[in-house]
Amino acid sequence: MAWVAIVVSVALVLVLGLALIGIFGGSSYGATPAVTFSSARNTSTQASPAGAWALDSAIGIDLANATTVPLNWSAEANCTVTSYSGTLPNSITIPSFGGNLTSGVAPEWVFGYIQPSNGAELEVLVTGGVATLVYELSGARCGETLPGFTGIPSTVVDSPSAVAAASAAGAEAFLEAHPTGVSAEMGLIDFIGEGMRSAPMWDIIYTTCTPVLGPNSTETPGSEFSVEVNATTGIVAPGSVQTGACGGSTSTTPIGQALTLGFPTLVQGSGSGGTVASQGCASGDMCYELSIEAAADNVTPGDFDVAIESSTDSLYPSVGFAITNAQGEVVVYAMGSEETSWTSAFGTSDTLLTSQMTIVADVGTTPPTGTGWTLELIGTGPFANSEIGYGLG
Repeated sequence: MAWVAIVVSVALVLVLGLALIGIFGGSSYGATPAVTFSSARNTSTQASPAGAWALDSAIGIDLANATTVPLNWSAEANCTVTSYSGTLPNSITIPSFGGNLTSGVAPEWVFGYIQPSNGAELEVLVTGGVATLVYELSGARCGETLPGFTGIPSTVVDSPSAVAAASAAGAEAFLEAHPTGVSAEMGLIDFIGEGMRSAPMWDIIYTTCTPVLGPNSTETPGSEFSVEVNATTGIVAPGSVQTGACGGSTSTTPIGQALTLGFPTLVQGSGSGGTVASQGCASGDMCYELSIEAAADNVTPGDFDVAIESSTDSLYPSVGFAITNAQGEVVVYAMGSEETSWTSAFGTSDTLLTSQMTIVADVGTTPPTGTGWTLELIGTGPFANSEIGYGLG
């Protein structure tokens, strides 16, 4: 799994396409200062409105070239959008970075917060050490309540230390082999599920491909290096180092931009005698449910494949997968550890997905143990060469 897809789809397209001042430890390159995660986090906290906001994700972006990203506010028709930074823009420009890619600083940081009691989401963009866009998404049909969720603690490993670990694991060698045209992304995500929690992880990627940052953009071919660093210990996750080719996509829209999912919730199948085909989660089985919070670009079940994968790309022996509608009826389903073809039920693989639907992954009587398991949606057809992953612990 190329983590660039998660970065783009979750931390950028979700945040931007719904879709602070203080540079301690940072450096200034050109017109836009670059700062560390901890500095940008302090800035985002100061810019946040009153409320019990828990940090859920953060991403630092170092682009080889400045890029303008269009914002699609109409995709959040089910949410109330409240701006705390003035008129909502139609686009934002991510500045270029001309400094040391192993320094762990970035001119652009994107922060995602959650209010566990009501599911409201807060997004803060910190550009050059200043909060430039702050907005809240709220409403009865927006977000998901997460009682007990405390978010990413203030004690996590800072971005320079995480990047230093990545450098020692192979990033430095990658940069020596690719001295120009490299972009970097530093993503910090707190993966949680009902009844369990895994340590926050830094996902760091270096790529010579042009990142897909909005509609009608394409990813040029190139090479990339990615690695995960435990944000509590600062140690590289075993088996997470990956180097390979990237790009060459003809897709006009990443699957993560067309489809926004909520947090994975672990539930147990109800009743007796129920099956994946009849109710999505077989009676007595443990299943992950991910609500569809937003769907756009006429996305259908046939536009992606589904599987649960480890950090080493091995498949979990899932019982099957299903998509249910607002009434809990199975729209389509697929049996086995990997969905590559849906079976019709109350709908077909061409049924348009809506925010009232839910994706269900039946993992049998025992859910995956340990960290590194993710539910992967791999785009096909018009969304080919893109994917999005949701951590399961």
